[in-house]
Amino acid sequence: MKRILALLMAVFAVLTTVSCTPADSSATRTQTEETSEEVSSEEAPVSTSDDEKYVGYDPIVGAKLPELLAAIPIANSSMSEEELRNICVDFFRLQLSFKWLPDQDYTYVTSSKNERITYEEGKLQGGIPYINTASGNLYRILHFYDAEHGVLRLKELTRNNLYFGNACSGSALWAWSRVINTVPKGNWTHSMTHVNGFLRLGNYTYSDTITNFGQNGAIDVDDIMRNHTAQTMYECYALVKKADGIVSTGHVRMAAENANVVRREDGSIDPQLSTLTCLDQVLYTTAEHHKKDQDGLPYIIQGGVDVVYTFAELRNTNYIPFTFAEFLGTDPVEPGTATMQNPPAEFNYFHVSTQIVEANYPISDIYCVVKDAEGNVKLNHMWMARNHYVRSVEMSKSGVLPTYGVLRQYEEAGGHTFEVYCQLGNGERILVYTAPIVGR
Repeated sequence: MKRILALLMAVFAVLTTVSCTPADSSATRTQTEETSEEVSSEEAPVSTSDDEKYVGYDPIVGAKLPELLAAIPIANSSMSEEELRNICVDFFRLQLSFKWLPDQDYTYVTSSKNERITYEEGKLQGGIPYINTASGNLYRILHFYDAEHGVLRLKELTRNNLYFGNACSGSALWAWSRVINTVPKGNWTHSMTHVNGFLRLGNYTYSDTITNFGQNGAIDVDDIMRNHTAQTMYECYALVKKADGIVSTGHVRMAAENANVVRREDGSIDPQLSTLTCLDQVLYTTAEHHKKDQDGLPYIIQGGVDVVYTFAELRNTNYIPFTFAEFLGTDPVEPGTATMQNPPAEFNYFHVSTQIVEANYPISDIYCVVKDAEGNVKLNHMWMARNHYVRSVEMSKSGVLPTYGVLRQYEEAGGHTFEVYCQLGNGERILVYTAPIVGR
């Protein structure tokens, strides 16, 4: 790959609105890594056909994020268990390793590990960043991704508090949300219990009334290990299939393949030879967790892709396995739904602001779009949910709607249409409202 000689950026016509409310107490703040209840980005459409935009960049060769993401099917109830599991694994692997080029130098410090991460303009990167939040995913990335060159517009993302990164639990949950909607709230690892829809796999036991590991007097996963023999836990690991999960104190992984089980002559499991290949979002700094592109050049990913662990390692680090009802066939996969309660026939700013968007899968983002009479997009305003488990969004929430001052120009001009789209965790983007903007 040739050396990048010059890095020039053309000016984008961008209007940006950021709204911040106090972060949840479970999230950590630093000066360089902000968390907020929601973030919105308001911009005019950006063309990707101008070859002069990224002069000096070596475009990423091969398939890029939009086509790779589009190749992952939307789950439905007629799919086999294997197909459903593959959807989750394929999405998570792509989320951890897709290639992108930063459009500027940028440095931030992770709050949970206190490590400094630096992106260099035009230098190949991979996957979404590790940040101690639970909101970032591939759908959000697309809003800031130049599909022609593979450039990620960090200049816009950093104005939006870098809300495209994630921690281990949120990143995995977005992948599971491609199929799973039975989990009511699993934003952090301590809530990944049986009662919350994370169904135990195997014969280890704990009280079914426990909603959080290690909180409110509940047992820890360490206690589960102490109360069960090593072979009992190995037999539990042996049941793990691709897309099942394993959770320990403070970390969760997804199985990338079915467990590889090796038994001794007496039928017991050999924990050193039996292995589980996993995917996880975590800040690895060692070279073996980096990837290589088609030319053999390394690029950094902030996750573990197809990392192999022995059963002995899993037990020594107190991991317990779980699965979901959709994989077991006890809860059919549902199509995505998103609705507004009582939308007005003609766009009225005040009336629309009283509406609530409700969905049956986690909501990633809300898009408010203005189109002219020819269907050309004139405004694309994006609101980003902070947490994985958001399934209801009030349109009056700060930043969900563009400001009235922004929309009034289209009202005065006439001939425009206002649309609201809801991006769901299962991959569907659903039109929940469309109405003409009546001129004055």
